[in-house]
Amino acid sequence: MVLDAARLRQKPWLDDPAIPDRIHDAVGMIGPEERRCYWWLARNWLGERGCIVDAGAFVGASSVAFADGAVAAGRRSFRGQPIVHAFDYFSVVDTYVQQSISDAFRRIQMGDSYLPIYERQTRDYRDMIAVHPGDFLSHRWDATPIEILFVDLAKTPALNGHVVAQFFPSLLPGHSLVLQQDYFHCWHPYIHITMEYLKDHFDLVDERVDYQTAVWLHSRPIPPEKIDRVVRYDFDAAERLVLLDRLGGRSSAAMRPMIETVKLWQLCLDESYGAARHQLGAMDEAYGLHGNEALWARQALEIEALIPQPMRHGAGPPVPPPAASSAGAINAHVSFDAIIADYPRFHRKPDGTPWFLGVSGDTLKALASHIEPGMRTVETGAGFSSLAFILKGAQHMAICPDDDLEASIRQWCDAKGIDHSRFDYVQALSQDAVPALTGEFDFAFIDGDHAFPIPQIDFYYLARRLKVGGCLAIDDTNIWTGMILAQHLATDSDWRLESEHDGKTSIFRLVAPFRDKGFGNQPFVLANSRGLPEDYYSAFKR
Repeated sequence: MVLDAARLRQKPWLDDPAIPDRIHDAVGMIGPEERRCYWWLARNWLGERGCIVDAGAFVGASSVAFADGAVAAGRRSFRGQPIVHAFDYFSVVDTYVQQSISDAFRRIQMGDSYLPIYERQTRDYRDMIAVHPGDFLSHRWDATPIEILFVDLAKTPALNGHVVAQFFPSLLPGHSLVLQQDYFHCWHPYIHITMEYLKDHFDLVDERVDYQTAVWLHSRPIPPEKIDRVVRYDFDAAERLVLLDRLGGRSSAAMRPMIETVKLWQLCLDESYGAARHQLGAMDEAYGLHGNEALWARQALEIEALIPQPMRHGAGPPVPPPAASSAGAINAHVSFDAIIADYPRFHRKPDGTPWFLGVSGDTLKALASHIEPGMRTVETGAGFSSLAFILKGAQHMAICPDDDLEASIRQWCDAKGIDHSRFDYVQALSQDAVPALTGEFDFAFIDGDHAFPIPQIDFYYLARRLKVGGCLAIDDTNIWTGMILAQHLATDSDWRLESEHDGKTSIFRLVAPFRDKGFGNQPFVLANSRGLPEDYYSAFKR
């Protein structure tokens, strides 16, 4: 049997009787054809030249398919190490994952580890799998050659860039395969943009393995400057659209509507709502969206609900979309002055007496001034400050261990007719929950436990998730742990101080991508250190 790109385009896994039924037993979010494909590639494509990387292993279904196929090929290791390397956070970081695991296995809470579930599902292949848990951005690949790279964790541009930087240089030109599992849906357009940008270095051999996987054969080495470009992800709006249009033009008739939906979502991310409305109309005319059960059509209609409606002459303000911006409009009947005057006491003293514990009214307004409807925001702690985000219609997460605070906030909102449907209360210690967050945030507020080093932990993991241009506010800078954070950021060129309030709240804006700096590049650390020669400091710059 000749194994080449032409053979892969024939989907040989669809009718291979050697593929065992047991690969369908493991619970997971991949489809039957995907499992058969992964097994077949591990059995037939995997040689003696590298390993398999399962980047986004979740609870183990993909690992089982790859490992079982490798067993059939007689491959259990490579260079003395397990043949499969599985990467995942292995902690619950969103409600979708929480619900999926709770439905399939057992009740699980935000921040809980599901690594034991993964280990149980992959127990028959334990010696073949090296598990790499935790924040993927902190992992570094050791340059071991990779024959099969499966990607299902590129949920943000930063994660996507880290996948490319860490793994793509270890691909073998003319042999290695890249499997992007998030390709046949629209919510991660940077994946499509990245693969189209790198099209001269990959041959697409299967644009859709049902459910959502696309498969490429790595054809030519990638210059380092192209990898750096993906890591920076500094494509402007015009370039992104050129790449998506080019991709759509090269796609099959079956795939093209999904690529057009990806473009539709990218237009919304770019806030090009007029162009998005035009794109939506063209798609509806070409394909018919309403009543269409195709995934791309359902997603296009979800996007339609997020597009602000245009102003009509004499018709008053635009009608807000029902999802991203509706909460801000619904709550427009409640003024911040009225809330401040009400002085809500969400907290309680040890004796049960209601207690106001929160920022000042002026600070509440300052926080709200940086919030727009639909923004993704997060705070450690909860209470009066949460109202700044709730009233403005943000998709807001509050992380707080108090078991009765959520009910107090929601009951007060109900009594005032305030919509709080986009408010997500995570009952957990911030030092447990914040490291497990995924995705990007527009605004982060640090106001949880002030004991050292908890504010520092909160800062580090929240800053890594903050969008460039996003804001981070630190409360209680009159307490030493908050004070040193604010003083550090005030001297860091990657941050800009926006405002200070009441002598104890500082709001900063991230003006460059967050990066881990050596202390030699941290002016606040250097200014408060002593007894070391200058060349020692400079040696730790990075």
